[in-house]
Amino acid sequence: MFRLRIFLIVLICLLVLTDAIAVNAYLSVKKQLSVSQALTQKNSLNSQVLNFTRLFIERVLQAKGEVSFENRLKLENMVRDLNDPAILQSWNNFVNSKSEQEAQENVKLLLDLLVRKITP
Repeated sequence: MFRLRIFLIVLICLLVLTDAIAVNAYLSVKKQLSVSQALTQKNSLNSQVLNFTRLFIERVLQAKGEVSFENRLKLENMVRDLNDPAILQSWNNFVNSKSEQEAQENVKLLLDLLVRKITP
């Protein structure tokens, strides 16, 4: 009877120890997953900002003439997909520019903002 009691106590201690190890491993993996998800989200946003910036430079800044409606619509949708109020506001400032000089100033501000939004 005494041996059975000692055996059960040792068994319970081992089970508690393995549970503690399992909980520790779970928390570690959960933390790593959280970090990975944050990095993935940041990389996705960086990619979206870079794609928009590239297309903006190609279709607007390097355009030989008037920017087509399709290109303006595509850029507008890309800006909205970024879900960034600052970029959207800067874009709207550019689109609603009253003069060429104002548009040039707003382009500088927009490009500066886009570059600052890209995080390493």
